[in-house]
Amino acid sequence: MSISIRCSAAAPVDGEWLWSDGSKFVYTKCCSGEPNNYQNVPEDCLEINWTGKSVHLVAIYGTLLGSHFYGYKQYSSKTQKYSSCLLVSGFPNVIGCIDGTHIPIKVPSVNEGDYVNRKSFHSINVQVICDASQLITTVEAKWPGSVHDARIFQESSLCHKFEQGNFSSYLLGDRGYPCLPYMTTLYPEPGPQTRFNLAHSRNRAMVEMTIGILKARIQCLHGLRVSPERACDITVACVVLQNIATIKGERGPLA
Repeated sequence: MSISIRCSAAAPVDGEWLWSDGSKFVYTKCCSGEPNNYQNVPEDCLEINWTGKSVHLVAIYGTLLGSHFYGYKQYSSKTQKYSSCLLVSGFPNVIGCIDGTHIPIKVPSVNEGDYVNRKSFHSINVQVICDASQLITTVEAKWPGSVHDARIFQESSLCHKFEQGNFSSYLLGDRGYPCLPYMTTLYPEPGPQTRFNLAHSRNRAMVEMTIGILKARIQCLHGLRVSPERACDITVACVVLQNIATIKGERGPLA
């Protein structure tokens, strides 16, 4: 497998390299003589290539650009519009849908038992939150597979921001999460709430589809033979690549 990443590098001064958001280009691990004009043809962008045997480049790329391609910094409790989720199923004031997903890893040499999940294989448990456009807005990749989804959220910085009243909206989660003022889950026995549960499920399906597309597009996430720390770095980098593909309107992988 190989992936090419193209970064806009146009700058006011010819020969000055910048990231697409205008920030200074600080990547120093290019090959000798790079970046340059390929075959003497003037170029205004550079390309970073990654193969299955060099997945460390993905982690480097994610470290450099991660903050530009995911995060809730763009949301405001006063100005955020929730029209996308409203259009999906008539659900108002939803800032995102949350779920956890397990990334298999090799048997760790330290605290091996902590990484055994409920399905009896070693993994890291990754929290993913996406919006109605299937853009991953937050990812929490640092917990062993034995840790429950609810605890990961409760320990996250996003949860603390909700508790501090930074958002006037809420998340949609499955029954694995507690029902909170900023987290709504399904009714266990719906009865009159059947329509609520249906709208909830239709919206929350977004995060399940997003995780499925992520793993189908970047198949190394079906099993990483690296340390837990490295697996966390690679997972975040893969989320960055997934968001770039979503923003660029790339077609998803075939089922």
